[in-house]
Amino acid sequence: MDKINELIEWIQSIELSQVINVIICIVAIIFTVIISPLISYAIAKIFGLKKTKQELKEGIVYNALKYFLMATGILFAIRILGLNENLNNFINKLYRIAIIWIIAKTVSDIFSNGK
Repeated sequence: MDKINELIEWIQSIELSQVINVIICIVAIIFTVIISPLISYAIAKIFGLKKTKQELKEGIVYNALKYFLMATGILFAIRILGLNENLNNFINKLYRIAIIWIIAKTVSDIFSNGK
């Protein structure tokens, strides 16, 4: 019974601003997932003038930009939540690892595929 009362107290302690921040975060992540392929396609189209749509979407530039924009959008969305200092530091490190992974994969694809 104590656990149920603790849960009820925790739910009652949630403020409206926290709920709004979570909703904004979810909307920002969904927006990022929808918009990043479009922006990546537009930029890839600028650099690959004579390629077809399918070739552009399979290209290295498109994929690198898409993942970079998604990682950056998710980082900004999580920043909206206003987490504590330790969690922000952890998220920053995860972001840096993701960016390094994206760069390493892109360079690897350039040298292996030659596209």
